[in-house]
Amino acid sequence: MKVQRIESTFNGNTAFTENIEYSDTVPYSLIVKEISGREITPLYQCPTLELLLLFDVTGSLFYGLQSLPVQGNQAFLIPPNIVHNTDLLCEHSRKIVIEFSLEHMNRYINLDRVLSLQELSLHDLNTVYTDEFEKIYACIQNLVIYDGNFVKCFSEILKLFDIMTASTLKERKPLSLDYSKAAVFQKLINWTIINISSPITNADASRITGLTETYFCRYFKQITGMTYGEYLQYLRINYAQTLLAEGKSVSECSYECGYSNISYFIRVFRKHTGMTMLQYRKRFFEKR
Repeated sequence: MKVQRIESTFNGNTAFTENIEYSDTVPYSLIVKEISGREITPLYQCPTLELLLLFDVTGSLFYGLQSLPVQGNQAFLIPPNIVHNTDLLCEHSRKIVIEFSLEHMNRYINLDRVLSLQELSLHDLNTVYTDEFEKIYACIQNLVIYDGNFVKCFSEILKLFDIMTASTLKERKPLSLDYSKAAVFQKLINWTIINISSPITNADASRITGLTETYFCRYFKQITGMTYGEYLQYLRINYAQTLLAEGKSVSECSYECGYSNISYFIRVFRKHTGMTMLQYRKRFFEKR
C-alpha cells in the first residue's frame, strides 16, 4: 500500500475533477503542496471526502455558497460533491490535501453507518477544526510513517474520524448549507465546463443562475475571490495544458479552449504558466 503523492490534474472538458486512482487497500490519496504568496484554486467538486490542512495562512474557503475565514493552522472537512475553492495568502507555507474514496472504504468501514449510530452523517460533521488541528495532523503524519502497513493505516483513519466526530458532538454546531442555492451554483460550473469551447459572457452565466448580471458579477467575486472571467480563463488554460500534453497544435488548443484570437491565447497562456506553449510541451514530455 503506497500513499499517492501527486498533483491534481484535469480530465479534458467533461469533468474538472482530480484524476486519482484508489483501491480497496489504498482508499485515499495524500498530496503535500508548498505555497507562497497568493494562491487561488479554481472552483471544483469531487466525489471523495476531502480533508484540507492549512499551515499558518490567511484567506478564505468558499464552501457550498458560504465563505469561511482561514487563519493560522486549521483543518477543513469537505463532504463529497460540495463545490469549493480556496483563496490563500502566506509568505511561505504548505497545505496537505487528503481525499477518501468512500466507495473503496466501504469494504472495511462504512462511515455513514458508523456516524448514524450517533445520529450524525458526513454532512453533519464540523467543517472547521482548529483546536483539533495537531491531533489531526499527527494522524496524517502516521499515515505516511506507516505507509504500506494496511492495519496501522486504517487504525489511523479510524482515529482521525473519531477526533472529528468527538469535536462535532461536543459543539453540535454543524454548518448549515443552502442546498438549493448550491445546486444552482453547481449547475453554473457544469454548464461552464461543457461550453468551455464556446464564447461565454457574464450575461450568459448570470442567466444560468437566475441572477441579474450586475449582482451575479459582484456575488461571484465576493465568494470566490476572482471574477467569473478570471475563473473561466483559469479553466481554459488548464484545459489547454491537457490538450498540449495530448499533442494538440497551438491552433487546435486555441479553438477548443474558446479563443478565436490565437495571438491573444498565446499571451494569456504565457501569463498564467510563465512559459510558452512549446516550452510547456517540451517540459511535459521530458518528464515522461
